[in-house]
Amino acid sequence: MGIAMGDNITAAEELAQGALVRPLKGSLKASPKGYYVLTQKGRENSPLSKVFIEWIFNEARNATD
Repeated sequence: MGIAMGDNITAAEELAQGALVRPLKGSLKASPKGYYVLTQKGRENSPLSKVFIEWIFNEARNATD
C-alpha cells in the first residue's frame, strides 16, 4: 500500500483501488506555485528534515530558472 502525494484528480483512481492511501485526514488547498512540507510535530528541525527541506527548495528554485 502506498501513500498519496498529489492531488485528488491525478491520484483518484489509485485512491479508489486502494493502491494509494491518504496519510492525513484533512487536505490543503494548494497554491499553483506552492510546496508544502509536513513533518511529525517536533521533528521539523531534525537533520534529515533540514536536508530534505533544503533540497526541495533548491529543486523549486531551479525549476523556475
